[in-house]
Amino acid sequence: MSRIFKRIGILIPTILLAFCVCAYSAGSGVPHTRLYAPAGGTDVELSSVRYARPETDTAPAVSPVTLDGYEMMLENGVLSLWFHRQTASLRIADGRSGYVWGCVDTVQPKGLNKSWYSFASSLLSIEYYDEKDTEKRAGMMDKDTECSYEWHSDGLTAQVAFSDLGISMTVRVRLEGNRVRVSVDPDSFQENGNAKIKSVYMLPFLGAVRENALPGYMFIPDGPGALIRYAPSVNYTSTYNKRIYGLDMGIDALSVPSGLQASRGDDYLVEEPRITLPVFGVVHGAYQNAFYGEVTGGTEYASIQAYAAGMITDFNWVTARFDMRQGYVKPINRAGTGIYMPQEERNTVSPEVCYTFLTGEDADYSGMAVSYREDLLQRGVLGARQTKDTEVPLCLSVVGSEVRDGFWWDTTQTLTTFKQAAGMAEDLAAEGVRRLTMVYQGWQSGGLSRYKLGKTSIQGTLGNLRELRALRDMTEKTGSFYLQENIVAGNDPQVSRRGQAAVNRSKAYVHFTRNDPTLMYKDRWLVKPAVSSHLLRQTVRALPDFSRLLPEYGEFLYSDYTRNGETTRSGALRLQIDTISGAQTPVALTNPNMYLWPYTGVIFQVPITSGQYLYTTDTVPFLPIVISGFFEAYAPYINQGLYAQNAILRLVEYGLYPSFIAMGADNQALADTPLIDLFSIHYADWRDRIISAYNTVSDPLGRIRGQSIINHRILEEGLARIQYSDGVTIYVNYNARECHADGLIIPAGGVAVK
Repeated sequence: MSRIFKRIGILIPTILLAFCVCAYSAGSGVPHTRLYAPAGGTDVELSSVRYARPETDTAPAVSPVTLDGYEMMLENGVLSLWFHRQTASLRIADGRSGYVWGCVDTVQPKGLNKSWYSFASSLLSIEYYDEKDTEKRAGMMDKDTECSYEWHSDGLTAQVAFSDLGISMTVRVRLEGNRVRVSVDPDSFQENGNAKIKSVYMLPFLGAVRENALPGYMFIPDGPGALIRYAPSVNYTSTYNKRIYGLDMGIDALSVPSGLQASRGDDYLVEEPRITLPVFGVVHGAYQNAFYGEVTGGTEYASIQAYAAGMITDFNWVTARFDMRQGYVKPINRAGTGIYMPQEERNTVSPEVCYTFLTGEDADYSGMAVSYREDLLQRGVLGARQTKDTEVPLCLSVVGSEVRDGFWWDTTQTLTTFKQAAGMAEDLAAEGVRRLTMVYQGWQSGGLSRYKLGKTSIQGTLGNLRELRALRDMTEKTGSFYLQENIVAGNDPQVSRRGQAAVNRSKAYVHFTRNDPTLMYKDRWLVKPAVSSHLLRQTVRALPDFSRLLPEYGEFLYSDYTRNGETTRSGALRLQIDTISGAQTPVALTNPNMYLWPYTGVIFQVPITSGQYLYTTDTVPFLPIVISGFFEAYAPYINQGLYAQNAILRLVEYGLYPSFIAMGADNQALADTPLIDLFSIHYADWRDRIISAYNTVSDPLGRIRGQSIINHRILEEGLARIQYSDGVTIYVNYNARECHADGLIIPAGGVAVK
């Protein structure tokens, strides 16, 4: 009886909410020709972290550091390197502007104790575990550190020995045009005492600013991108400290809380954005002076850290940290009891950061993104540009079938047959959506959440293989068709834990848990990296004539500590590259890490919102700028939390294509299935809104298809100007009033193209 009451308690509010959503969708009366009538964003919303702010402080930025006491060692006509031996500190002077970059003053600044001063001023600093496994810090200017320097025609080689610790290494600095490259020789690490090296930092306080001593901000790659503007000190309780390419679930999950509070369920917490680009940046006066740092070596073991003023010190600073070791819980008995300790062996890491310096109009987040894109293009990370075509694609992700929780046994719920999906495609084509990208998920026998990973038998109630191929052929006449294939994680019925699930450092199976006892499947088990590769090869052999969408593949990068079959994080990265590059079928990915970009031309679920932390001030389109012109890039599902006037405008501002999820069945069919969170995805309820959203974005996005953003600027609060490589300029107005810019009138809540 308790199970019946539990179901009733879930079903009633779900049906009521779905009914309300459907009624609103069907009777909204939204005109097709203009989705956003004069009702833009509120002043409060437009000044929030969800949007980018205009640059209002144009006062000249005065460098907080000088060259007093420094000796010029190298110069190349663009940059010059200056060095201070007593503090092991480096200065970088930009010959184009005369601006001087450095860490902190040669006199110990107020508010920094001796330990922090050494850390902040040194070219290289470390964290280590002492003989009691206590974490401590050391810098090159510490009295027990011995350093020797050798200058070359293009840079510096420094031998650094933390004598009392028995730790030593070689750090190199290279001057390359408008770049400075700093690295540690991976073969030079020595540990000859009881101390164990934990982490390495290089120039951690480069560009640090005390409170709001000058105008500017720090850039962090949070979601599409975010800024932390310089401000007076605030006692923040947390910092930005994120692993590049996301957590290593083979070890990180062991020490990271899963919720906001230990006693609070986290079932509906929104996942924080991951870092897909290994980049951070600093601006001293917008359109004046800036640099961005790219982690170019040891990326899979690196984190980006950003500290706003008030968190530990009164300085704003951002840097990369390289983890040579991490702590984990080592089991000491079969009951699972363990002790927290550092890794015994050191990770194989080649720490390297390349700093690129910008001046003038290029010195902002937009200039950083454009410069970074050009660098990636030269290195072959970005492939061919998109074809210039005025036909804008729209993604419709169709759910075919799903498991349904039965009273005595589970059944399979049919949600969209192949013929129904074909009808949706024909209906949209008749309304002007001529380039449809269809993703079909839940086509396997058993439904989306119950089919065995790697199996390709078709759910018979949807149709047969001939009908599936007919649906594909019809869609591909003018668009694209993808079968969704999950090879990363699965529920209990889908994954054999003993043979397929990854194992973490504590010898437990790696899984995610949703703290909701009413769910059909609370746990999802991560698959071993090698097994994921095998699953893709297996399914492609079975159905070789279909393109694939692999959700989450390339989003998660994790190690596997299966006995006699360990895969390191570096090994998993190489395996993912080998798997996608050798897939032998076109592959699309969902917001993949940068290292997989060369192997796909289509990206789904590109983030359009940042984590909106208390210390961040702006959300900016750094990632969309970088990928613009090179990928067919889609935003997250508009009808899952994004459908609003300003969300549609955001697609135009960021140059992303619209995406919806739908099914042929009524919404009540979602009850008692793992898809109950979706509430409303009935195609008939969303049809008019899909068409309306497409009509809104198709004209402006059609004019810039295959072009790259060369400048993004906020002209005033709520008004963005986006300039493209072929001369097209788009203006997006989020305000509830019309705005004027460059001789144009931009309507309230509207778009203008020049």
